[in-house]
Amino acid sequence: MIKTAQYKILPEMKIIIEYFSVETVLDDMISHRKVLIQDNNYNPNYNFVTDFRDTNLNFSESDLLSYIDFAKTYPNMAAKRRGAILTENPKQTVISHLFILNLDDLPFIVDIFSTMDAALRWVGLSSTYKEIIENEISRMKINAR
Repeated sequence: MIKTAQYKILPEMKIIIEYFSVETVLDDMISHRKVLIQDNNYNPNYNFVTDFRDTNLNFSESDLLSYIDFAKTYPNMAAKRRGAILTENPKQTVISHLFILNLDDLPFIVDIFSTMDAALRWVGLSSTYKEIIENEISRMKINAR
């Protein structure tokens, strides 16, 4: 079975890394987040890097609004933190941007990046952590097959 949504929590860096592959729809995203926030290592104050580069985001605008409503109902998701979304094509970027435009009632700050270096700077990690983060994403890619 293909794992289309995966995560790794790195408490020593106070970061959550997420990787999405194949196709991602609203139900996948909500199911993924429910599992994530139940993880014993989950901390709502950890920054996050979400890698959408290998997925087809299949979200309508109403799906994005539904996801934001879901996030508002789970206090463990709505903490003050920074998030970096990695994209590589226009559709991923547009959907991510629409998401960001609708975050006005949530305390986290999210931005979109095309490089890991820029994403890491945004979430407060130096480039010395780049290899660790990229290795974790590589493991998730292998597990997704």
